[in-house]
Amino acid sequence: MNVIINGEKVQLRKAQSEDSFNMSRWYSDPRIMIHVGYSKGLGISPEDLQRRITNLDDRHQIFIILDENSKAIGECNYKTDNDDIFEIGIKIGECDKQGLGYGKDALSAFIQYLKSEKKARNIVLEALEENKRAVSLYTNAGFKIVKRNKNSWTDPDGNQRSSVLMELNCIEKWIYSIKPGICWKAFTAGERQCRKDHITWS
Repeated sequence: MNVIINGEKVQLRKAQSEDSFNMSRWYSDPRIMIHVGYSKGLGISPEDLQRRITNLDDRHQIFIILDENSKAIGECNYKTDNDDIFEIGIKIGECDKQGLGYGKDALSAFIQYLKSEKKARNIVLEALEENKRAVSLYTNAGFKIVKRNKNSWTDPDGNQRSSVLMELNCIEKWIYSIKPGICWKAFTAGERQCRKDHITWS
C-alpha cells in the first residue's frame, strides 16, 4: 500500500494509477466541486488522471487520503518550483466523510510531512473567499491571508469569483523580511490553468 504519512485518523499514500477512478468521480461531483467554483464538476476522465499520475515527480505529487478502514476518501497534493516553497491542495471527495475531522487531520499530517521530509520553508494555497469553512480550516492550521483577489476569475457559469491567497511560514523564528505574496507569482496575470490541476478545499 506504500503508506508514507500517518495522521491520527487518516493515512496518506502516493497516488497510483488505479486511484484515477475515484479521483475522476470526485472531480466530477458537483457537490464537491461547487466549493471551488465548478457547480457542474470538472469531468476529468480516469484516463487523463492516469496519465497525470504517471508523470508525477518530486516537484508535483498527489497523495490519497485513507480513513480508518483504509478506504480512499480524498486527496492532497503539492507542487513546487522552488526547493522550499510548496503550493498545496486538499479535498475530502466523499460527501459522507466531510465535516468529521478527516480534512483537518490530513492537512495537519501533510504539513508535518512537508516540513520534516521536504524541508518546506513556506506552504501556500488558494481558496475561494466565500468558502468560509476552508478558509477557517487553513487559518486554524496557521495559514495567514497574504492577498485578496477580488473578482479574479470567471467560473464556467459566468460568475465572477474572488479568492484569497494564504501562506504558512514553517520557520518558527524567521529572521528575514519577506514581502507578503512573494510566493504567488504563479497566480498573477490570470494564470489559472493550474486551477484544474491543483484545487484547494476541505
